[in-house]
Amino acid sequence: MAQCSTETAGARANTISEYYKKEPLNAVRSGIYTMIKASGIHPGAADKVVDELVRFGLNFLGGHAAALFWVGSHALQNTLIEKENRIEKDHVMATARLSHDYISHYPMVQADDPLNLSYLLKWRPSISCLSTIHGARANNDIYIQFLSRFGMSDELTFLLSTEMEPVAVLSIFKSGHATFQETPVDYEALHRYVEFNFGFHPWVAMVKRQHLLRDIHGLTPKEIEVFTLIEEGASNADISATLNIALSTVKTHVIHILDKTRAGSRNQLSALARRLGSE
Repeated sequence: MAQCSTETAGARANTISEYYKKEPLNAVRSGIYTMIKASGIHPGAADKVVDELVRFGLNFLGGHAAALFWVGSHALQNTLIEKENRIEKDHVMATARLSHDYISHYPMVQADDPLNLSYLLKWRPSISCLSTIHGARANNDIYIQFLSRFGMSDELTFLLSTEMEPVAVLSIFKSGHATFQETPVDYEALHRYVEFNFGFHPWVAMVKRQHLLRDIHGLTPKEIEVFTLIEEGASNADISATLNIALSTVKTHVIHILDKTRAGSRNQLSALARRLGSE
């Protein structure tokens, strides 16, 4: 883990909210609303958490720009790790003062970025700082030159996780010749603060719930889909139409779900869903 500074934040960490400014954010949310609507989450609830974290990166840490990337999908993680895939708009939850040109041109230098999402997801460092990277990944002149084109000089990343699974990356950029090493902050304490607050995002609750259904109750991805629809009150016929699978297949999934969760009825499954939502 690359640390920039380890001075204790002390009372400053208790007044983080004072650093939030009400300036408008340059939000890029092409894919976020689709997933939020599909999950029945009101967009405002999710946006508030996202916007406050991006403002935190700008104002409390003196950032020039900031961005929050969603990586809480196993399919997305595997794609990024194995293929070092380019960042798509659907990965970006929000940005502030980050040029659209940066995002559109970034794929050309992604392989030269020591802090690209592929690296972060593969090695999972909770905190990384561009200006303190040493060793094999220190040959970052190309990426530094790329940052300078947009008036930026250093980058700090917080990898945010829940249930030991990465769900998002908060990237904060310094401007001019400044570095995060010059900022006297306990970055580990701030990482815990950011991760805790991101835990209130509705998507994180969904990831926690899927973790419990998958790892504790042993449900398959398709069974989790069926479980979710049962919770919403869907009949077997509704589930068959929604998932485009045979009615007999739905019945088999329901039998497996009842067996794995030790629930005696759909009502008990709904009660289990409510308990999972409160954990």
